[in-house]
Amino acid sequence: MPRATDAGLGTDLRRKAEPRPYPDLMVRKEPTPKPAELVNDWPHGDAVDPLAEVARLVALRVTEAMDGRSLRSVGQLTSVDFTALSDLLNGRSWPSALTIARLERGLDADLWPVGAARADSTARTTE
Repeated sequence: MPRATDAGLGTDLRRKAEPRPYPDLMVRKEPTPKPAELVNDWPHGDAVDPLAEVARLVALRVTEAMDGRSLRSVGQLTSVDFTALSDLLNGRSWPSALTIARLERGLDADLWPVGAARADSTARTTE
């Protein structure tokens, strides 16, 4: 079996990790706010963030495409867990590309608000 030094570099590539200069310091990332926290009166109010506006418009479009069907029936139709669907509709989670793609396919509807995140967007509507 070839060794790391056999790569022609002349040094052992299996070096030990350098010790951290301040091991007690941890970088803590602020939690990402939920979409509903960035919209006054979710999902019908105004978003204070362009990305939350995208999530808001997706939620409105999903609600419209559901056409009165239950969360469980839409979940079965689209292969999206009904709790994930509920979280999306209530602004408790950010919709993933996979979730949106499954919903668009299963509901046969365009859900992504093209251009809504751009500052000069005309896609922003209350629908």
